[in-house]
Amino acid sequence: MINRIEHWWQDVLKWKKRFESIGNSSSGEKSLLKEQLRKYEQILAAKIKYPTSEEKVTKQKLLQETKQLEKALFPNRIIRASRGIKKGLDKLKRSIGLADPDPNRINLQHPRFKKPLEQLGISSDSIPVTIDLLSNKASSELIQENQVLDTKIIISEDKKRLDGILYSLNLGNKEQRNIFIESESSIRKADVVALLQGRAILLKDKWLIPDLNDRDKTGNIKLKEILVPNYDLHQELKKIPGLKLPAEKIEHIVAGLQSGQSVNLNSKNFQGISIEANPLGRSIQFIKDNKKIILNELSNNPKPKMKIAKSQPGEAKIRRTKLN
Repeated sequence: MINRIEHWWQDVLKWKKRFESIGNSSSGEKSLLKEQLRKYEQILAAKIKYPTSEEKVTKQKLLQETKQLEKALFPNRIIRASRGIKKGLDKLKRSIGLADPDPNRINLQHPRFKKPLEQLGISSDSIPVTIDLLSNKASSELIQENQVLDTKIIISEDKKRLDGILYSLNLGNKEQRNIFIESESSIRKADVVALLQGRAILLKDKWLIPDLNDRDKTGNIKLKEILVPNYDLHQELKKIPGLKLPAEKIEHIVAGLQSGQSVNLNSKNFQGISIEANPLGRSIQFIKDNKKIILNELSNNPKPKMKIAKSQPGEAKIRRTKLN
């Protein structure tokens, strides 16, 4: 059985090590230690059902470590005493029902959490009743073959608001792509799936383009908003030889491309072919059997000829330069 106290403790130490590698300064070090203390106190306040003997021993060791850290941060005895009084009052409130009995459990059905989650495209029936901040596990769903999307809800440190959602797309080749969406973002869950799969989406008048070859300091893929003038998907569709569709169908396809979908043409001349928006190239990308292809227009036959698209030397580097 997993020692829950030890597991949470190790998570804090890993978190500290990661932030220590970013940079060092005296003011930054003190802030880091204060946050470490807050996380330790969060673990000590956790309500654990049926703790094992190992967990009890580990909790005592963590308590000693916490006291030493508190003494180093607050050498003044009066300040430490006032902190102790506050923690005692908080414990009393929980015991008499004036506060949540488990300070690490958050009720996600409260409007301050449920409403922004729904605005981010999380359906009401998929929002859990509560989450535990310490063991906050991501929910997983199969998007398509060999692709699993993990969704993790992130709550603010003061536990009063939604910070955002961390999405992780796990691919069959063990590659993982992450995106963090802030609570006030206009990017919804369906948009996130498209971005993690490498497709651009149109937000208002700008294209949001993922760079799958670059990551920020927290490991999330970088996104870039780009205004692409003279990029008309209606005109691009008209350029496709042999494609004849009613206006209503064209509008449906354009809407799908703008939302980052891979749209199946479902046409006699384009069996098994899907298209995606390519705003950087001001064109439409053709996909067959999960591979990019190029359509060559034939002068005597409206039916297109297909060949596998090949990247030119340095093309990936140029594309990344545009995104930086």
